[in-house]
Amino acid sequence: MNMVDIAARLQARFGLGDRPAIRMRLYRRLEREVELHGAPVYEQIAAAAADSDTADNPGHYFARTVTIRLRDRHFLQQGGEL
Repeated sequence: MNMVDIAARLQARFGLGDRPAIRMRLYRRLEREVELHGAPVYEQIAAAAADSDTADNPGHYFARTVTIRLRDRHFLQQGGEL
């Protein structure tokens, strides 16, 4: 598992979409969550990234899916700042 430079790697893979500031804030938040919680968060990010490969809009699918998965597992607070 390569758990470094996650924000940069996600940006390279999915881009910043049509709301770049929000998407970049998500990527940075995901990187911080991996720093705090390690492999369990990284595994959810990797699974969401893999699942997005067949989506019509992979970046949007990834952002939505990873957020839901991490909130369901209590890593992200609903309504909290990304």
